[in-house]
Amino acid sequence: MKLFIKDHLSFILLYVINFIFILLIIWLGGEYLSSQLIIYMFFLSLFILFIFLTIRYYKKATVYKTLSIQSSNLRNMKKRLQGTDLFTDSFINHENQNYNQFLNEIESYKIKNSEWRTYIVQWVHQMKSPISSMSLALQNRKYNEENMQLLVELDQIDKQLNNILNLARIEAVDRDLKIEPINLSESINRIINQNKRLFIQNKVFPKVNIENTSSTVLSDKKWLDFIIDQLVHNAIKFSNPTNQIIFNIKQIDNKCCLEISDTGVGIIKEDIPRIFDLYFTGKNGRTNNNSSGIGLYLVKQILEQLGHKIKVESEQSKGTKFTIYFD
Repeated sequence: MKLFIKDHLSFILLYVINFIFILLIIWLGGEYLSSQLIIYMFFLSLFILFIFLTIRYYKKATVYKTLSIQSSNLRNMKKRLQGTDLFTDSFINHENQNYNQFLNEIESYKIKNSEWRTYIVQWVHQMKSPISSMSLALQNRKYNEENMQLLVELDQIDKQLNNILNLARIEAVDRDLKIEPINLSESINRIINQNKRLFIQNKVFPKVNIENTSSTVLSDKKWLDFIIDQLVHNAIKFSNPTNQIIFNIKQIDNKCCLEISDTGVGIIKEDIPRIFDLYFTGKNGRTNNNSSGIGLYLVKQILEQLGHKIKVESEQSKGTKFTIYFD
């Protein structure tokens, strides 16, 4: 009803102006009208206006009611608007044609997007095979600094490929979750061991602190490992030689929390609100020229799927601390 009144406010204003205008002409013409006649004319014209608006509302009531609420299914709009006037039916038919065309275009883009994602997944798997072969061949060689450097670089390529693979699959993460009790201490040690070459290469050292609390949380082992690994990788990348990456497992507000902190370059204040945005690299990423802007985006998206929260605290030139809260 409110929408109908707003739409017909111009008719009501026109009626008032027209009535006043007629009375003004009669008065200027020298004609005398009694107050009773004026009241009679006013209510007669008001009645005619009421009949006009009632007919208009009857014809368009369904339209106004539909436009006043949010529709969850636009496909049913034409069905719900049957029986209205010719103009409304023509308008709805026109809009349905546009909507159907829009749906067809969306479906076309979905198919193309699905094909592209499938290609990316296949490409990543094809790339990972030779990387694994090269890594195995280097590990079988005699240890030297050059081989160590090559192994570190291959590890980084493998991590970036995993990021691309996870980005392509991010919309289906909820289908791949297996929530179970996870020992945080074991997860941390596993990730430290996986990144030992990177720790050694950058001369950065891990330190694990566990307070007098249970380190068991409910989460998904594979995805939690990915999250910790990504945060560790970032911490090492932006740390200075001889710095430490500190892992604290503690209780905060009756929740088990994992803190991963470093004493590296830190994040400038202006960049902090955007670090979880896709493809955002920030000042450090542009300086380092080794950031894709994908890792932290994936971290945030996966944590949301797991029902965990993350908080970041950082100060430029003093380091960064990420805290994961497990419910």
